[in-house]
Amino acid sequence: MIKKLSKIGLKTWWVLAVAALMMSISFAYRYVKEEGAKVNRLQRSLLKIKDLSVSTQVRLDELNQVIEGQVVPFSELIPIWLDNGVVTLSDVEVQDLPEGFRHHQLTATLENFPAAEISTLLDTAENARPAWRVTRIDLRPENNMLNGQLTLEALDKSPLAL
Repeated sequence: MIKKLSKIGLKTWWVLAVAALMMSISFAYRYVKEEGAKVNRLQRSLLKIKDLSVSTQVRLDELNQVIEGQVVPFSELIPIWLDNGVVTLSDVEVQDLPEGFRHHQLTATLENFPAAEISTLLDTAENARPAWRVTRIDLRPENNMLNGQLTLEALDKSPLAL
């Protein structure tokens, strides 16, 4: 009888050991499968980040090609109107940007500016290299003259970055 119990106990232990081994294999398989999915998600995220990095660098290279040197001070572009007193300029606000770029902004106040010459003024600003862009216009016509303000902005590369 004792031999029978020991045989039954031994069989039970073998069954329990095999069941434990099967459960361990099952858990390991599920763990590897879940971690594999996480690794795949991380790899896809890494590829997206690399694509964004390349895309950003391409855009910066294109911007470098568009921006040709230093901004010409706006006062040097329009000396005729400054001397006549029909245009006054605010101080230029300069903000440093990443990658050595700089953002310039100023406000031009027009008083009794000849309306027929506004297109010349705007063409002069926007044809400078790098260009001054008009970002805000607040002009009022009075007897073929214009009064109001123009806000202009320009982007250039810092002399230290050239």
